[in-house]
Amino acid sequence: MWGLSYVVVLGVVLAAVTIILIPCWTQFYRVRRPGVNVNTVSAISLGASLLAPLVLLLLRSTPVPGPVPFIFYCAVLQIFITGQTFWRFVVLAWVIDEDAHAVDGRRREALFAGAVAFADSIGRAGAAGLVLNGMALSGMNLESCQTVCNDDDNDCLEECQQANAEGQPASVKTYIDFLFFVLVPICQVVATVLVYTFPIYGERVERIYAKQEVLYSGNNNLRENGSAVHGEDGTSQDGPK
Repeated sequence: MWGLSYVVVLGVVLAAVTIILIPCWTQFYRVRRPGVNVNTVSAISLGASLLAPLVLLLLRSTPVPGPVPFIFYCAVLQIFITGQTFWRFVVLAWVIDEDAHAVDGRRREALFAGAVAFADSIGRAGAAGLVLNGMALSGMNLESCQTVCNDDDNDCLEECQQANAEGQPASVKTYIDFLFFVLVPICQVVATVLVYTFPIYGERVERIYAKQEVLYSGNNNLRENGSAVHGEDGTSQDGPK
């Protein structure tokens, strides 16, 4: 009944959840909150994402149509992990600023951003390899629907894809269940602990903000007083950056 339409429904649901939550998290992180440990708030939100596999397990025991449990799973997961996109950029900025404050004139944004991007790429590649190789080892065997059907024959494509889904051995289903109900929750718990124990918070964050205020106020005073640095050609340039 659903065919490929569930992909569209899933995309719309995730887009709607993200669009609704982005302003909320943006407002939360853009305002300085001296008495709030944003790491704890982010960890609570991330930890709540463990509800997603429970929702999936519960809905799979009901007579709702096949893709509906997975759509709800993705929606619940997206609700609670959206804020992590903001958190990781905020704490990366803290790390960069604190490192720069330790030694005058030192800026190592590229080093830290590169390390984060490297870890992200390694994680994505490792996860993709684990999923694909695990499915292959568990016995997944797919028939190329593009080879069997004409590209414009939607009925044939839908039947072929349904046959692919239903024709897999039980070991494939077991492996997928292992991913959703064991491996992914373990990763969520590890991520929650890492966010909760992130060491920059409280007084360390306040010192970063205080130092940044001093630096920016100094630059603003230079501009307001008309101070300038002149290049070799005599043209006026801005003061210290």
